[in-house]
Amino acid sequence: MSEAILSLRDLDKSFGALHVTRKVTLDVAPGEVHALIGPNGAGKTTLISQIAGSLRPDSGRVIFAGEDVTHLDAPSRAQRGLARVFQISNVVDSFTVLANVVLSALATETTAWWGWGVAMKDPGLRERAFYALDQVGLVERAPDQAADLSYGERRALELAMGLVQNPRLFLLDEPMAGTGREESRRLTELLRTLKGRTPMLLIEHDMSTVFALADRVTVLVDGAVAITGAPDVVRADRIVREAYLGEGEAA
Repeated sequence: MSEAILSLRDLDKSFGALHVTRKVTLDVAPGEVHALIGPNGAGKTTLISQIAGSLRPDSGRVIFAGEDVTHLDAPSRAQRGLARVFQISNVVDSFTVLANVVLSALATETTAWWGWGVAMKDPGLRERAFYALDQVGLVERAPDQAADLSYGERRALELAMGLVQNPRLFLLDEPMAGTGREESRRLTELLRTLKGRTPMLLIEHDMSTVFALADRVTVLVDGAVAITGAPDVVRADRIVREAYLGEGEAA
């Protein structure tokens, strides 16, 4: 098996007396879509924040692309190819669609920029931004205000904002949150087109999306890993069916 693009080893995090993640160990393989599911309060978003670098674990290690990044901040991890799409939209409504993607591209730049206007006119950044928008079907909306997008288009824009960073791993924190059935279906198909090219760690409550995309699934309960396995194995597990999928003994 190829070396994992992401390895978590015994990640532990508490807030006072509240133990949120408990010795979490998991791997994401190159090209894999690895789904992270669990009931509300299981610690999923706290875990993603520790992976992204916006939250420091109390103990344990985060190894990304063979490098221990546990003590690096979020911008440093982004520059190494770790891209995050948030549960709550981080689109700037007052910017154009194109400007949002250019702004996201700057997160991976090590060159000093002497003004926003200079960055917006840079041909390299613009080419990268248009390419990312093309991948999610939003090229024609590039000059429009982000505030004018539908909710599903906003989620697609956020994917473009991640793609423009040329990620080595996508952290997707509930990308279907707030979308309707048709929007969710379109976003699932969009993510399917990226499958195999960019590995993903996906948090999602929409089980149809999880089982349509995931190569493996990890179930987090009370901050600890309950089971990791292929989707069919996880779906068939009695404890998972009763505690999380909402099915009883007869299901």
